[in-house]
Amino acid sequence: MKLELEDGTVIRKPDQEALRQALAGLGRPGNRFAILSKSGQHYLQAATSPEGGYLIEYREGAGKTHFSSLEADIPHERMLLMFEAYRSGLPWQTMALWEPQYPVRPPRKPKRKSAFDRIVLGVLMFLGLCVLASALFMAWQTHTFIARAIELPGRVVDMHEDGDVLFPLIEYSDNAGGKHVFKSGTGSEQPSLGMGTQVTVLHDPELREESRINSFAELWLSPLIASIIGISLIYGSLHSTVAGHLNYRKSLSRFKGRRQL
Repeated sequence: MKLELEDGTVIRKPDQEALRQALAGLGRPGNRFAILSKSGQHYLQAATSPEGGYLIEYREGAGKTHFSSLEADIPHERMLLMFEAYRSGLPWQTMALWEPQYPVRPPRKPKRKSAFDRIVLGVLMFLGLCVLASALFMAWQTHTFIARAIELPGRVVDMHEDGDVLFPLIEYSDNAGGKHVFKSGTGSEQPSLGMGTQVTVLHDPELREESRINSFAELWLSPLIASIIGISLIYGSLHSTVAGHLNYRKSLSRFKGRRQL
């Protein structure tokens, strides 16, 4: 077995210590790749990658046995373990995922999206921005309401039925002794708040008709759901717009990295 480095270093029958010392300098200028070979067509080789790690290739005879690692950023320590296992005859191929040797042609640039696709993506982006803006506005309203509101004791006195969904009706008294009843903003087929359940009510003295239960679901669930929907729409439109270009650049980077081997 023979170890060869780009800087001209050649070590025949390297032991574990010699292998580690030689590969410790891999990645420095003028020393970008290493080949550990059993023969001319049986070898394991590694090269530094533009993505910050190593690209690994191996061959076990014919061209159809020539494979490259799917990862182009394999860490230095894992690369060492693979070389040590290869030298010792231990299993090493399970340390990475593999694909047939790189094509001789670079990847093609992604096709420009059609006018219809661009319109659809633009509409999705616009809707996402609108929904996200609404979520931020609702969150601001909730924050302002909490800052003005006072806490008062209340209890569930009835259920408002809307189809199969039940909404608790909350009764409480303000500081002036006036009684108020309002419908909870969250409901379900089986409400967690039963009849007579004691709750803490947030009451706005300036807007007497605005009251809410002091709970996360009552205060923040709507802005949270709207934020998730808005961000998902924005992410989906952006991802569809740039994913092809990002994949192309990654494939091109991998192609160039492999060409260095």
